[in-house]
Amino acid sequence: MEDFKREAGRCDGFDIVDDEHGGLGMGGAFNFGGSGQGLGYRIDIEFVRRFMAVFRVSRLRDVNGKACWVTHSHSDISKIEPLLPDEGTPFNIHAWSAELKSKRTP
Repeated sequence: MEDFKREAGRCDGFDIVDDEHGGLGMGGAFNFGGSGQGLGYRIDIEFVRRFMAVFRVSRLRDVNGKACWVTHSHSDISKIEPLLPDEGTPFNIHAWSAELKSKRTP
């Protein structure tokens, strides 16, 4: 089990990108001062909407330069939250992913 920590991070370079499998994805990084961690996800419109809701923006590129709380391990991001609760809607990526899997499993 990986150790997760919560750090303030700044969004950098988020955009829609061509992934290596011929599809479209969302990619970018969170910078934590001296270090950073990337986030890449194959396009799922609900994922992108929830991600943008953390920052209350209507265009993905508008998240760049904005700060947020990021709960992450060395290789995984589990949750993204606005710095202040009234600035946006938290996005628990692990809970969202588990809910999707449960809907797909008979």
